[in-house]
Amino acid sequence: MAKTYKNTDARREYYITTWRKMAETASFGGMTLAQFIAATETPTTVRQNLAAVTAERAGLLRERNIAEVELRKTLRLVINGVRSDPEYGEDSPLYRGLGYTPVSERKRPALKPAPVGMPATPPASVA
Repeated sequence: MAKTYKNTDARREYYITTWRKMAETASFGGMTLAQFIAATETPTTVRQNLAAVTAERAGLLRERNIAEVELRKTLRLVINGVRSDPEYGEDSPLYRGLGYTPVSERKRPALKPAPVGMPATPPASVA
């Protein structure tokens, strides 16, 4: 049974090694060993470039995540500064402009209505 390789790079290396050991000066498919190596080098180079870009992308994603955490901290610092500033505070147009609801516009939670069929006062106990 012939050996099969899922990874074409490994298969290419196997061809080169075998060709070099058993028939280095022969040509197959109209190519010498050196021509075969040159003709099949592009996919290997592209795979290596892709691996480098993937590693760089992973690093950039990590940097972005760290920067996002720092951004959130800075945003909280600014909004807390607006809240605590006596000139602006939680009821200012600036506070609203930053996407928050000013205190004067907040609604109180509605009281839950009494369930239907229930008396408003409990019955007097009969002794």
